[in-house]
Amino acid sequence: MSSHTPCNCGRKRGDHSDLVVVMRNCNFSAFNGYHKTPSDYSAIKCTRPGCMGLWRSKSSYVDLLPDSVTFDASAPNVSDNNLSNSSSCEEAS
Repeated sequence: MSSHTPCNCGRKRGDHSDLVVVMRNCNFSAFNGYHKTPSDYSAIKCTRPGCMGLWRSKSSYVDLLPDSVTFDASAPNVSDNNLSNSSSCEEAS
């Protein structure tokens, strides 16, 4: 089951300037044994100081967002034994 944390920084809906993609088009679901699995959804994180916003989306704005510089272990459905330096699921099988 996926969960999300809404932004607490006052970012207005539709303002995507401080958002990055933590995991693009993939997940680490318990249903798949926590293996990296392709998905229509991507994990998005707000990078404003002090904001803990983190959620998954398949909205079209996700394609316009940059990837996070490093993989974020706080992303939804992530197990410690699946950490990777990639925010993409392109290498998933």
